[in-house]
Amino acid sequence: MRGLRQGAVSTDQWQPLQACPVEQLPQWLADRRQQGYSPIALDRQPQAIPLPEFRFPRQTVLVLGRELTGIPPAVAAACDQAVAIPQYGLVQSLNVQTAAALASYAYLGQWGMVAVPLALTPLE
Repeated sequence: MRGLRQGAVSTDQWQPLQACPVEQLPQWLADRRQQGYSPIALDRQPQAIPLPEFRFPRQTVLVLGRELTGIPPAVAAACDQAVAIPQYGLVQSLNVQTAAALASYAYLGQWGMVAVPLALTPLE
């Protein structure tokens, strides 16, 4: 957990973080579901809905996989739905932090993220 906090800079001060071993994730997700959350897998499964077409539930747990190996089948099965980021070209995946950022941005856009206007700064 210490390494995650170092990588997240100050995010852990406003966004709670929890550690959960992968073998316990299906039960952890079931517990979140009972609390009203919908586990959503960010994964390139055949039935995944493309991100631009996906409507996130208000209370979402976004489930991410590991680089190269993705989400383990038991964890993916514990999710309500899967969403995928469409890509073009030869590369068929993004690194996990980039995919998480895109999905988080889409979620925030759907659930009330207020855009801050950019201030123009004169060039010197």
